[in-house]
Amino acid sequence: MNKTAVLEDIEVDASPASNGNSGVSEPVTVVLFGASGDLAKRKVIPAMYDLAVHNSLGPRYAIVGYFRARR
Repeated sequence: MNKTAVLEDIEVDASPASNGNSGVSEPVTVVLFGASGDLAKRKVIPAMYDLAVHNSLGPRYAIVGYFRARR
């Protein structure tokens, strides 16, 4: 059975000029394959959180996690 989980859907009010990011102005979607795995839990998800806290993902983004359930 395949499952899809939405981890985060956050809108940030900071403008690209004020926070020093790379100027991303369009909505961004990040798809994380293997979202329930050890690497995702220890490294990828905390790194994505850090990017969100520092407004490095742009003003509108979504992070979607995908994983396969074991049979």
